[in-house]
Amino acid sequence: LEWSDSLGSAVSAIAFTNGEDRSASLEGFTVCNDAPTGVTLLRCKGASPWVRDCRFRARSSYMLWFQFSGALVSGCRIEGQPGWDTRAIFCEDASGLVFDSLEVVDVEVFDGHVVECFRSDVRFSNSRFVGNYSEHRHGGAVSISASTVLVERCRLAKNEADGYGGAIESTGSQVVLESCTVTGNRGQRGGGIQFLGGALELRRTVLWGNCA
Repeated sequence: LEWSDSLGSAVSAIAFTNGEDRSASLEGFTVCNDAPTGVTLLRCKGASPWVRDCRFRARSSYMLWFQFSGALVSGCRIEGQPGWDTRAIFCEDASGLVFDSLEVVDVEVFDGHVVECFRSDVRFSNSRFVGNYSEHRHGGAVSISASTVLVERCRLAKNEADGYGGAIESTGSQVVLESCTVTGNRGQRGGGIQFLGGALELRRTVLWGNCA
């Protein structure tokens, strides 16, 4: 599904906005947008579908937006350059949102975030965040604020932020990393993880080769 900019910036390529639960699914799609439009590729607002085995690629777009959502996202891959002040994944006021076997690879944003969790309850499992770059912001792979986040059996490698936290930046949140590898990340401070308030727990997690 190649999205056009002809409808302007107030639309989404795919939207679940009518209270759908996980019996509604999106499976096997490649959704892309190479034009500088600012549209959202997938929006889930007040809905919790199952999104599986999809690929998302965009330039100057929010890719995946979850608000008031407990969606399940499994086996998906996200890549590209979303552009200025955008997000590859944005979670706002989401509860029970799950990402499993997710790949976020070679995403570059300018003055935005690769993955942002805001006032949300989110779980990342069996996922890879590799080679992502947040220019002029914190958290080269994931930025977390006022949220509860579990990251389990994930690999965060070779991510970079111009600000703090080459892999993860967390502010005022409850964060657990379990059985994860955090390696080769670079940030202005906190090469792997920058933690500012809240609680951070590391369980069987390996941090090595990160630098500021």
